[in-house]
Amino acid sequence: MKAIIIMDHMIMNQLAVPSRKKLKEYGHDIVSLYDSCVSISAAENSKLTPIQNLEPISAEILALLNDFAQTTRYHNLDALSGLQTQIDPLEHWNNVMMSILRKDVSKTKRDRILSQANAASNALAGKAFTLMQGLDKQALTTEQALALPGLHDQAARYAVLYIIKMLTELRDLTSDISHKAYACENREPPFPQMQEFLEWVWDDRAYVLRKKKWP
Repeated sequence: MKAIIIMDHMIMNQLAVPSRKKLKEYGHDIVSLYDSCVSISAAENSKLTPIQNLEPISAEILALLNDFAQTTRYHNLDALSGLQTQIDPLEHWNNVMMSILRKDVSKTKRDRILSQANAASNALAGKAFTLMQGLDKQALTTEQALALPGLHDQAARYAVLYIIKMLTELRDLTSDISHKAYACENREPPFPQMQEFLEWVWDDRAYVLRKKKWP
């Protein structure tokens, strides 16, 4: 997103780059960067969906990434010092995953995972005990501990899909801005075709849900 902002600034200011101070003002504020890119996209063919119009889960993922980039990545250190004020990022991620499970993962798949966990838990009854917590810091039963990996695997596929949808719009906007380099009166384009770094982003639902590994 900073690359989009820099390229747009160069195009609008006779190839002058924004000041270091200006760029530092953004810091790791992903929401502000996204909002700036939305404004830039208003003059381009490729439009970014404003945050208020994103699907609720997409907006929540963006908020989670924004919090983590700015503060919550220090959550564990803050907890040791007593300065912890925001939600644990793992709890936040758990909330996102639970929302995805309710909205996107079919009841049939959820029930199959829960049924398998129940059968395994019954087989272990009296032979093992579980001393674990979930991402929400709540104690887990053996059945819950056995079910969570499968439920998370299902939810993670759709989490990637939400992220890919946002990245696709950013890739297309990056492409629009990058191609303006060829309209500049220079022997060589003043900046590279930055969208090439995102060529692996492919907004195809079946492909995304099937794919196992990402760059």
